[in-house]
Amino acid sequence: MPKPLIVLTMGDPGGIGPEVIAKTLKRSHLQLSSRFQYVIAGSQEPFQLLNKKTGLKISAPVIHSLSQIQKDPVYFWEVFKGPIKPGKVAVVNAHAAFASLKDAAEAAVYSQVQ
Repeated sequence: MPKPLIVLTMGDPGGIGPEVIAKTLKRSHLQLSSRFQYVIAGSQEPFQLLNKKTGLKISAPVIHSLSQIQKDPVYFWEVFKGPIKPGKVAVVNAHAAFASLKDAAEAAVYSQVQ
């Protein structure tokens, strides 16, 4: 039986959302539950920049559809198909944040995620 999927939306790629997610997933006392799989909806790009700046790295496969999920504990779900500006205030970042919320909400409505 597949594990329930927990979706974390990245928030504004120009804000603190990616850093909060990375730190939360890295905390040793907040070990990922083996009962669930986690999907970060948004874009991998701000997390790559965060890794370069701070060393916070999340190792996770990139998927473009929830049907691509297999057995890894964490995935990046690329839901925004345009350029973003990580760490900057920009309209395009608001579009990316909205896309991650929209796709995560739709997946929840159709019971694809928790």
